[in-house]
Amino acid sequence: MPVVPKPRSIRWDDAHVRLAPLLLAVLRRLAREGFVHDVEQGMDLIHDFFIEAWPGVQRAYDPARGDLAPYATRAFANFARPRLVREARWREMLGDDAAVEPGIADDSEGAIDRARVREALASLPPEERALVLARFGDEPQSERVLARRAGVTRYRVREQLAVALARFSAALGESAILGRRELAVARALFQQGLSISGAATALGLTEAQVRIARRSLLDKTARITVEGP
Repeated sequence: MPVVPKPRSIRWDDAHVRLAPLLLAVLRRLAREGFVHDVEQGMDLIHDFFIEAWPGVQRAYDPARGDLAPYATRAFANFARPRLVREARWREMLGDDAAVEPGIADDSEGAIDRARVREALASLPPEERALVLARFGDEPQSERVLARRAGVTRYRVREQLAVALARFSAALGESAILGRRELAVARALFQQGLSISGAATALGLTEAQVRIARRSLLDKTARITVEGP
């Protein structure tokens, strides 16, 4: 049986040069739909696509089925859209909250939600609250901008946001973001300040289970800024 050669690997820099204009076109379309709000955010998405998704795109791409460009642009749209949907959800929640005067009474369901958001935000340490509002408030800023201002890497900002949002989600009781066990672990670790062993004892779990849940919830909240449900 003849050996079928594997497709030649496409260099990252070659692919970036070739595909970047097409990916920017996808972002312009998403901007018209109200998802992309600035250039820095778009650059972050393109960068993350090549770092996180490109190896999988290369493995799945079959040149016999067509040109790389339409395949890659579809992959990028599928990568970017759910992340932007989640980010828009958080911007709406936190932006609306920032605009509401605490003393205004309103019996609507939305007002109850905003009150919960205010309470959850107030429970955060001041530095974490400032970071969350800078990322998702009325004038949201990209990870790239926040990292540049703080003199750290984007990934350090993402780590800090992951912890802040884990604490916020625990205070809010946001089960749509975290699973039941993850939410319980987040409350034990980030609200009650328990250690891994203390959380395990309190929750009736093993330390390994707590560590796995902690890693999972931080992975989820690290992607909250850019990923959909």
